[in-house]
Amino acid sequence: MPAHLMFVMDRTKLFLEESALISLDVKQFTFFSFPPWSVPSINYIDPFSLFHKASTAPVVFYQVFNLHRSLYSQYVPVFTDGSKSTNYVGCSVAFPDSVSAYRLNAALSIYTAEATAISCTLQRISSENTRQFCIYTDSMSVLQSLQQTESSNNPVICDILLQMEDLRNKGFDILFCWVPSHTGIKGNELADSAAKSALVPLNSAVPLSDVGNNCGICKNKTNYTP
Repeated sequence: MPAHLMFVMDRTKLFLEESALISLDVKQFTFFSFPPWSVPSINYIDPFSLFHKASTAPVVFYQVFNLHRSLYSQYVPVFTDGSKSTNYVGCSVAFPDSVSAYRLNAALSIYTAEATAISCTLQRISSENTRQFCIYTDSMSVLQSLQQTESSNNPVICDILLQMEDLRNKGFDILFCWVPSHTGIKGNELADSAAKSALVPLNSAVPLSDVGNNCGICKNKTNYTP
């Protein structure tokens, strides 16, 4: 047997150690219980669509955002963000009167962290007396998944859409809006800072896709091919 190959038992042990599958709570996918003509969706607006981030000065985004807020002043602004670094994953939610930040399972992807922040936001909104909110996120990939549900296999996205349907039935009017990161938009900067330093643990199950993405065996199949 070539020296670079590992025995099956050694590969299995390494897989369990690196992915922490022994103690990992894998999140199950909740299938939609809606007919095809009534699949939940989101109301999405993008005031920055005409501006390319790489070639636009931050002050322009800041001014566009202020104009946008003047047009949607009746909607309570809520900023969400996720952060991932070595052995750390966090997310945050910034309401006008408070900021909440949560430390998540380190196996989560940044995509799932961003989605989890939105899910936490909707949980908080459900207990509010105000009915109009605008959720701001700098994760375009999450927003695209929320608009193209048939292409998403992340269970947190499914949870968000189910939460949205429940909130609509209760009379809530919720908008989603993408915001460019690091352009001086105060709420986004606040959420970004909080997501990077969260201390409060949030017990969150890990989507199976994130387990695979964080497993060394899955990332480097060459070394472990039988």
